[in-house]
Amino acid sequence: MEANNEKTCQSEIEKRIEEALEISGKEASDELPYEFKYQAKEKFEKLITELLPSNDKVLIGRLCYYLGVICYDTDEPSIAEKLFIKAVNELGDYSKGINLTEIQEEENSFSIDKLNDIDLSIKNDTSICLDMNASIYFCESYNYLGMIWCNRGDYEKSCTFLKKAEDIHSQFQSTANEDVKEKHKKAMEKCFTMTAFYLAQVYAIMKDVVSSSKYCFFTLKRQLEGGIEFDKYEWVENCLQLSAYFLQSDINDFGTAFYFIKASEFIFNQNSSSLLERDGGKDLKYKIEIAKGKYFLTKLNYCKDWVEKNEPNRIIESHILKAVDDQVVVPIVPLIDSSQFHFDYPGLESNSDVQTVARNFKDALVIFKEGKKAFEMSLNHFVLEGYVTDHVSILQDLSQAYRSLIFFEPDLDRKIAMEERRLELIQELVNELNVIHYRFTLKQLTFEVGEIYVTVLELLLLKSKFKENYKEPTVKRLNTVITNSIKYLIKFSELFKERGAVNVEPENNVVYIRSHLLLARMYYNYISSDPTTTIEYLKKSLIEYEYSVKFHKQLDENIGIEGEIDMAKQMCSLLPIKIDEINRLLHM
Repeated sequence: MEANNEKTCQSEIEKRIEEALEISGKEASDELPYEFKYQAKEKFEKLITELLPSNDKVLIGRLCYYLGVICYDTDEPSIAEKLFIKAVNELGDYSKGINLTEIQEEENSFSIDKLNDIDLSIKNDTSICLDMNASIYFCESYNYLGMIWCNRGDYEKSCTFLKKAEDIHSQFQSTANEDVKEKHKKAMEKCFTMTAFYLAQVYAIMKDVVSSSKYCFFTLKRQLEGGIEFDKYEWVENCLQLSAYFLQSDINDFGTAFYFIKASEFIFNQNSSSLLERDGGKDLKYKIEIAKGKYFLTKLNYCKDWVEKNEPNRIIESHILKAVDDQVVVPIVPLIDSSQFHFDYPGLESNSDVQTVARNFKDALVIFKEGKKAFEMSLNHFVLEGYVTDHVSILQDLSQAYRSLIFFEPDLDRKIAMEERRLELIQELVNELNVIHYRFTLKQLTFEVGEIYVTVLELLLLKSKFKENYKEPTVKRLNTVITNSIKYLIKFSELFKERGAVNVEPENNVVYIRSHLLLARMYYNYISSDPTTTIEYLKKSLIEYEYSVKFHKQLDENIGIEGEIDMAKQMCSLLPIKIDEINRLLHM
């Protein structure tokens, strides 16, 4: 009879809990957004007060968790924190952990108001719950504590709580038996998916990219394979971010990076109808194309850097790459073991392709064409009007893809043609963008355009050097290129002037000095049959060299261009002699 009464009592308690949860989940009006949350809060608080004498720690801990969630949702994080700590203290099995504070009996009364005056702390470091069927509330309490401290900006403390949630899930997996209900097992898996998600975010904020990517993958994998509902839009975005991680220079895992791009595309295509109806859905479709383009660009850049580092003897006159006769295949070896990074999901088999270094123009062209196709597809959507930043960024990436391909091209005329194609892509943007809104972008564009013209000049001069194989450029052509380079390098320099004063950000010191060194070279290379004009340009060259040396001297530290500055100092000594010599000949 007593057992039946206890069962009836337990059933009544569960009914009251369900009613409170139902009230809490009701949609409130904009005028009273927390109306139903507050009603549910009162019911839970009353229920805890009634149950305190029974000393049912698991039930009290569970109710504190529910109350903590309500306080968290109603923007009361300090009260929520104490409720989650109380939930942890009630639910934890102290016999399976180490006491962190002295365990004291608490009074048999409960009021949220009283929590303001209580300094609560976690009493025991246990990762085991008193009742395995209540482990979800134990684990989620730590998740919420992690979020609260993340929102406060204490990421180390946030990480500590989230790692404890991970430990609880691990212990649950190893100790859960047939007495644990299936719904609680599923709830714990869903809970840990959120733990992994939060850890990925916190580690990202802490700049721990390796840990962030690890937990990001755990989250994606669990969402995809766990049979739980998840946001497909966020999943695709996160998967693209994971791809970018594997493209980093300290990893170079191109196979895994492309696998995640394909996974993003696969899930998008599976859910395209619903995703395209969402705000930003079409943007997401073409972000996948951008990711493909960046993948091929990064791979092409890697191949260029590899040849420069490992086969420097193939490079002639800094611009011409000698062909290779051998058929040696050089694999790209990832710098980490990423074999576990794949999904057990139909249609997403692991990528086992061996990635190899492109060492010649033919192989580099294959990579370039794939990247170009992806970038051009994305440009059809991310047009200049409405998507300025995206549009410009894609064109800059496409320009860089041409730049790396040019390295492998053996023919000087074709090199020049591709450099001119780069100018077609980005030069007009300099005139179209508003300097007030896009000063940073304009700095990048004007320097790149000026630098392209410098490269074209160098290639034209090489044609003169190898005139048995090429038609020699005219003086007019050379001077036109020089004049255009000067024009854009001056534009670049002027972008650092604000109200008449030069303001160069520390991160731009190198490129700012280089722009003046390039200006000095361009003035020096200007060709004129008039000695007076020659002297004028040599003087301008001297001014730029002197300015570069002076600006560099003002800096407090070495910035990696000291060799170039030494050359500039030599020119500062030689140019006055050359100017005097021409003046002397002019007045003879």
